[in-house]
Amino acid sequence: MSSNGDHWFVAYTQPLREKYAAEWVAKQSFEYYLPRCETTVVRAGRRTAQTKPLFPNYLFVRTGTGQWRVLLSTFGIRGVVLRGTDTPAHLKNEIIENIRGREDRAGIITLPKLEPFQPKDSVVITKGAFAGKVGLYEGQTDQERQKVLLEFMGGKIPVLFHKDELRAA
Repeated sequence: MSSNGDHWFVAYTQPLREKYAAEWVAKQSFEYYLPRCETTVVRAGRRTAQTKPLFPNYLFVRTGTGQWRVLLSTFGIRGVVLRGTDTPAHLKNEIIENIRGREDRAGIITLPKLEPFQPKDSVVITKGAFAGKVGLYEGQTDQERQKVLLEFMGGKIPVLFHKDELRAA
C-alpha cells in the first residue's frame, strides 16, 4: 500500500447514513467522495426527483497517510471493505476520477433510463401467482423492481415484480 494517498478505501456505512459518515470523515481531515445520482420516486401517483448516493451504504475515503483503521471508529461507518482477512480493498485514484468525470455541473451522475414501461401503461404479469393478471405500471424502484398496481379485493395494491415477469398488455 502506498503512503502517498493515491489509493481510496471503501468504507461501509450505516444504512442511510452516508452523509453523516462523510461529515465525520471530513472532521478527521480525510478526503471523501460520495457520488450521487438522481432517481425518480413515485408517491401517490406523483413522480418526483430525489438525489441519492450512487452506491448506497458506501463511501470512498482517502486518508492521505494510508492509515485506514481509524475509520473503524468513525461515527456512521460500520467497517472497511476488506480483501482477505486484514487487508483493506482500495481503488486507485483513476477509478474515482473516472466516476467524477461522469458528474454534471451540480455533481450529479445521470444514469441511463432502465424502465421498460411508462407510468400508467397496462402490463400483464407473465409468471408466478399473479400470472395472467393485468395491472397499471407505476415505475421502477431503486432495486430495479417494477411496481405494478393490481386490483385486489375491491382496491388497488402495489406489487413488485422483476422486469422479466412483465410484458405490455
